Amino acid sequence: MKQHASLAAMAGLLVALSGNAFAQSSDEFVKAFSGEWYVFDSDFRDGDQTCQISLDTEAKGDRFLASSKNCGAPLTSIATWGILENQLGLFTDAGEPMAKLGGNQLRVTGETLSDHVGLIFERAQGDGNNVQISAAIQRYGCVFDGFSNQCADKANLGKPEVKADAAQEVNVVVNLNIRSQPRRNSQPIGIVSKDTCVKVSQCLSASDGIWCSAQFGDKTGWLAKTALRQDKWPVITFRNSCNKSE
Repeated sequence: MKQHASLAAMAGLLVALSGNAFAQSSDEFVKAFSGEWYVFDSDFRDGDQTCQISLDTEAKGDRFLASSKNCGAPLTSIATWGILENQLGLFTDAGEPMAKLGGNQLRVTGETLSDHVGLIFERAQGDGNNVQISAAIQRYGCVFDGFSNQCADKANLGKPEVKADAAQEVNVVVNLNIRSQPRRNSQPIGIVSKDTCVKVSQCLSASDGIWCSAQFGDKTGWLAKTALRQDKWPVITFRNSCNKSE
């Protein structure tokens, strides 16, 4: 890769993108996170095609060019990318930071900085968890309802309908980890007990299923709707309403 002046200026910075802060050269940073990313949630599309984010290796000042395709707001404003507070930052054409994400070379997650909308960027093939979950669903021909041996109702397989002005209550049907980010390698910040109702404020579709955010005290946490029980049986972890008799 051609060495740019802006790359040299970024060298030696600590980048916390895989859960632990580590020192890496800017060349390695660009090599790891440049290229094509996809947002699989249909709410971020402009049209029928999947929203695509391109992070280029061409420098623009101390950052690098970026663009979006088939995306709706707020992702249409992406113009450059680089390091922002030790994470992957996205910037507008005016140079204003618009989002900050962390993760690894297959999946980065975070939020927009102005209105705190959650974001999941993935490579075309997903992050690997989707392969295991899909294989398990094919094997059993069913996604089970929590720890039961009953298949989940179709009404509970999709995203909960979260309105912009009101949270949606869901019924957690397993003892479920609360993650700091909508990815399975992010730090757990707590556990929701089985048969608990939780108010979720945003839900996102990703390669490995649906993730919903909720407020837990002073922290925002994420709940994965699909999991593998004992690394074997595919299950939903919550239902789309708080009616526990469903």
